[in-house]
Amino acid sequence: MSSMESSRKMTHILLVSFPAQGHINPALQLAKLLARRGVRATFVTATHAHLVISTAALAANNSSNNDNMNVHFAPISDGFDPATVDIFKPDYPQHLQEHGSRSLADLLLSLAASGQPVDCVVYNFLLPWVADVALELSIPSALL
Repeated sequence: MSSMESSRKMTHILLVSFPAQGHINPALQLAKLLARRGVRATFVTATHAHLVISTAALAANNSSNNDNMNVHFAPISDGFDPATVDIFKPDYPQHLQEHGSRSLADLLLSLAASGQPVDCVVYNFLLPWVADVALELSIPSALL
């Protein structure tokens, strides 16, 4: 095996979660489990939730708990100001789909361009449009 083949990138799984605690926690636990198994795990959610999670992850990395150290975090837009967003408004899912699908596609293309292409996108049941974005970019996807 050549050195190029032996240094082949690790598998990269991108997990997309609806930005509510009951959806974030299981997806984040899966991301941590994958990272501990040597998979590059990128956890993605809407900007307002991303800000909270990435701040908490940074604090955890600076403590004795290093579970988050190998999980990467990235936001997608839901079209709302993070300071005033209300995920319980009836139009929130539509905004998240409209803005998040473009933002997710941009993120996936950016990761590929930076040499970290995503091998599979995992999403939860409130985000079925994520599968469409992945399909458009020829990336396999899985429903969590």
